Amino acid sequence: MKNQVLFSVLTMVLLLASGAANAQLGSTKELRFNVPFDYHVGKATMKAGNCFIQHAGTQNALLIRGNGSSALTLSGSVSGKAAGEDKLVFNKYGDQYFLAQVWVEGEEVGEQLPRTRIENELISKAQPDSVIILARK
Repeated sequence: MKNQVLFSVLTMVLLLASGAANAQLGSTKELRFNVPFDYHVGKATMKAGNCFIQHAGTQNALLIRGNGSSALTLSGSVSGKAAGEDKLVFNKYGDQYFLAQVWVEGEEVGEQLPRTRIENELISKAQPDSVIILARK
């Protein structure tokens, strides 16, 4: 009898958790940008052109797609002034760009992407320039 009650309670908890996760995924906002240069996200090289970004299942996982390329990366939080528009922030080293942050309009917390090994090597040689791309309207 105890096992049946425990099983029923666990089943109910799992159903509620999966329903909440599904509802969260359904309300995910997709950000759209037109990036005029190739750039790096983790080990992936993304091609210039249209870019679509959304959360992938959890708040700290981002899916980036565009022009036949895609990348899945984890992100941390970065605090700042509320973003006036959806925007991407890139670190630029010479002619190489690395996606560094993703900001959603009105949010005071953005997504900070981890630096890659290649970016860490480049940063040891030169300070990065920041490049900001605003969302397409």
